Amino acid sequence: MSTLTAHLRLETWSGADFAPVPDGTRVQLCDEDPLIDDILAEGSTSGGRVSLTGADPDDRHPDVYFTAALPDGRTWDSRGRAALDGAPGLLPDTPDRVLGTPAVPRVFRLEWFAFLRLVAFVDGATRPLPGGVPVALVEADPFGVERVLATARTHPDGRAVLVAAELYEDAPDLFVRVGPGGPLRDAWDSRAAFADDDADQPGFLLDHAGPGLGSAQDPVVFDVMPERRRVHGGCSARPLIDGVALLAALEDAIAQAQLHIHLEMMLFFDDPMGRRVAEALMARARAGVTVRLLVDWTTTRDIHQLVTAEKAWVRLFRTLPDDEADRLVAWYDAHAPAERARGQVDDLIATLESTPNLTLLDSSFPKLQLDPRLPPGLPAAYRDLEQALPLVTLARVDHRKMLVVDGVRALLGGQNIGAEYLYSDPVPDGPPPDDQRAWAGWHDAFIDLQGPVVADCQRLFRERWVAEGGDAFALDGGEFPDLPVFDDGLPVGILRTTPGADHEIERVLLGLFRGARRRIDVANPYFSSPDALEALCAAARRGVTVRFVLPDHRNDSVDFHYAGRMAYGRMIAAGIEVFEYPHRMTHTKAFAVDDCAIIGSANLNRTSFQRHYEVCALVNDAAFTRALRDALFDPDTAKSRRIRAEDVEALLDINLAAKAWLSGVVWTQL
Repeated sequence: MSTLTAHLRLETWSGADFAPVPDGTRVQLCDEDPLIDDILAEGSTSGGRVSLTGADPDDRHPDVYFTAALPDGRTWDSRGRAALDGAPGLLPDTPDRVLGTPAVPRVFRLEWFAFLRLVAFVDGATRPLPGGVPVALVEADPFGVERVLATARTHPDGRAVLVAAELYEDAPDLFVRVGPGGPLRDAWDSRAAFADDDADQPGFLLDHAGPGLGSAQDPVVFDVMPERRRVHGGCSARPLIDGVALLAALEDAIAQAQLHIHLEMMLFFDDPMGRRVAEALMARARAGVTVRLLVDWTTTRDIHQLVTAEKAWVRLFRTLPDDEADRLVAWYDAHAPAERARGQVDDLIATLESTPNLTLLDSSFPKLQLDPRLPPGLPAAYRDLEQALPLVTLARVDHRKMLVVDGVRALLGGQNIGAEYLYSDPVPDGPPPDDQRAWAGWHDAFIDLQGPVVADCQRLFRERWVAEGGDAFALDGGEFPDLPVFDDGLPVGILRTTPGADHEIERVLLGLFRGARRRIDVANPYFSSPDALEALCAAARRGVTVRFVLPDHRNDSVDFHYAGRMAYGRMIAAGIEVFEYPHRMTHTKAFAVDDCAIIGSANLNRTSFQRHYEVCALVNDAAFTRALRDALFDPDTAKSRRIRAEDVEALLDINLAAKAWLSGVVWTQL
């Protein structure tokens, strides 16, 4: 027999604050049973307090919970709830004999509550929302059904209190919806947000079993204006076209580091350029600078498999004469060993890991994940963010390429660390020598940032770093007070894709395409987004000048190479000017839409929009955008081959099986 005593205090919402439940409220101590629950003890409250002692003759360690029958007819059940001290309301297999004490009872609130303060970043300053803006507490289930559990309106200081008397699930998924109203033209919800005052507090509470959110004295603060993250004034932004410019900026930034270096990189090869960058990082670490590196070593090791894919396309999907197919396969075989060798990174990893003040984390994910989960013990924000992923996740990759130095300078874009991206001498025009890999000396772009926007880059790196088990390093007070604001600076913002949580790059790019009025320029190698295709074609049909630069046959992804070519006919018919860049692989991910420019790591496909971790910089400035067109798009289109309608059939030298693969898989899934 198991005897258990519980000292409780129950509170309910009075309309202005929480108060003890009415005297005489009947409370039961119950043992959960698969068939019929046992009532172990009953009592009535006085001043909200009740003490219950019960025994279960059939259960040595009962699963206990509490119920309360309120005068208004409601019945409250503690399962799926938590006491104010965080203790669960269902205690499975409890060996405890006493819960709480008469002096310090276990306190439960019968309603779920959220104390919020809602602010907006408007005209360069953070201000509370005005009074009267509607706020709702919403429960979302896995099937997409949303239930509004509570509503309120903001007070003049931006505060709002949401109180839910009933939760439909024991552990619901909850979020907050705000507006429209005040500065919000459209409704905002917290699912892709984090609290401004707590970097570990997510706005989407998955499987929530807590008592509530915040308190009257310390409400949770959310910034409801997405533009705050998107655009910061007073920034310095400089495009870096190709490896010579990027290598100089990269080595300069690393050499100038005094406090910390944060590098998030998809690929980091063990080749002359990779070792050069590694030595620069290790030199600063040996000088006392804290260096944190986040690299996808699995993808780096496996990159040589692209050669195998190219061979498979030649043998299975392309309609080539036998002698031409044999020549290509022999060429691939001759270059495969060098590709495999530079992906053998064990020695490079060992050298980096042996360096003091340098911490190296592997950002690799399994190519196929079922019900993905992070290791236990991480802050809730990052754990919940990851758990928002779908049940089955394909090809999730940290595709970001970003360096943040001392929290004051950030470089980001499309280039990884390897000889094809980073090189010391300009790449000459014309085809590469026969002894070089066909895509040696890749064409690409980065952006060099300073000013207030760098704070967002630092926060974004920290989010991934902590999610991979790294230390939750301080964000220099959280607001980067020492970041310079340039008098003639530019408005710059950071856009991201975070799988399962935030598809901001997709939203912003498609929004820009759909709203364009004069000109769109796109440079992107891996194109298979039906939504982007439709938005670009619609823009061209309404008279917008649209130019799209893609790689020629030197595209390293044969899937995306032919997927893009599959769309050429439709693009040209709509009026889009399609160009193929010659001689070198153009890996550039850049966009210029009217007076707005974007440079980053994202491609125009489903994986970048939804499954990969991506980062882009948006510069909302006519002069910068014009300069990017002068430096990148105009030279690229001048040296590229413009594709005409009569060229398309010859470019698709593939069979029906390849076309079925492209239309049925690449254009729908990748």
